[in-house]
Amino acid sequence: MPERLRAEIEAMAIAAMTLSRLPVPLTVTRFEIAAPRAVRYFPVIGLVIGAVCAGVFYAASFVLGPVISAILAIAAGILLTGALHEDGLADIADGLGGGRTRERALEIMRDSRIGAFGTVALVLMLALQIAALGGMGAGDGALALLGAHGVSRGVLALVLWRGTYARDDGAAGPFGRVSIMDAAVALTIAGGTATLVLGVAVGTALTVAASAFAMMALASVTRRLGGYTGDALGAIQQCVFAGTLVVLSGLVGP
Repeated sequence: MPERLRAEIEAMAIAAMTLSRLPVPLTVTRFEIAAPRAVRYFPVIGLVIGAVCAGVFYAASFVLGPVISAILAIAAGILLTGALHEDGLADIADGLGGGRTRERALEIMRDSRIGAFGTVALVLMLALQIAALGGMGAGDGALALLGAHGVSRGVLALVLWRGTYARDDGAAGPFGRVSIMDAAVALTIAGGTATLVLGVAVGTALTVAASAFAMMALASVTRRLGGYTGDALGAIQQCVFAGTLVVLSGLVGP
């Protein structure tokens, strides 16, 4: 196998292993070298997850009510990711809500137990996603899931490019040397797909808005923690995902 092709395949495999539980029939031998390049494939993995969730929602909508269909679609995404992003949302809510200092917040975020802030944030976020998705028809909801899953992971490349990792160790550490080219590729894939499935005006507006939110969220966690963490990335993904569904629900209606 050509070296360049293997490098790209390894980068995609790392993206899949980082963001999901999708099977990866490949042994990655140069993780730290290939990891920064893997961010360009974040929206690709998001689209794969989104396609599965869209299929679940579309099929269920013909035999079940919209709310149950939405629950099944959101649950499918959680199963495919191992609740990775949801766990990050809960952890950072606990850390920022209960930690008065940077050190204490990071300590709380390492605790595997979920606290009051994390529980409330997780319940409200899932309820918002289900309510927004349940307000759309089968076709519109399926397209919304594709766009939301892709964009919400594509904008993470911006955070990894512009941000500084807050810990000395951790799962997100190897992604700290992301180039502007890799971030641009990820955002182009996410934005391009969004325009294809949602239309040029809506897809472009959502991608720009999601990028702006990601940058503001990065600035916020940097002030509190000194940089981003893996939990912060998960929380940003969840917020962008939910926000995209809410906007699209308001645009298309049931």
